[in-house]
Amino acid sequence: MKTAFRAACAALLLASGLALAYSSSDKDKLESSGQCPGCNLYDVAYGERDFSNANLQGANLASSAFYRTNFKKANLRGADLSGSVFMLADFTGADMTGARTENTLFFLCSGR
Repeated sequence: MKTAFRAACAALLLASGLALAYSSSDKDKLESSGQCPGCNLYDVAYGERDFSNANLQGANLASSAFYRTNFKKANLRGADLSGSVFMLADFTGADMTGARTENTLFFLCSGR
């Protein structure tokens, strides 16, 4: 059952036509430090990542896909999340003040 669900999620991500439009240096910065305010992560895809306490204030996360991603206590103030898909993500305690969420899908997420 778990394998089928993961396969379905992978198919959804691939079907969305994601292009590699994000900045690879910004992606590396987020992954190594969790501090990436104002980063360009447009069209990025992540699965099963821990970004708790991350600073993504003002970051561009538009048109991105996140599966089982932990954003507990993350700073997402003013971030652009428009057109993104979040599946089973945890936003408990995250600050999303002023974040853009137009056409964003939060599917089975918690803390939002």
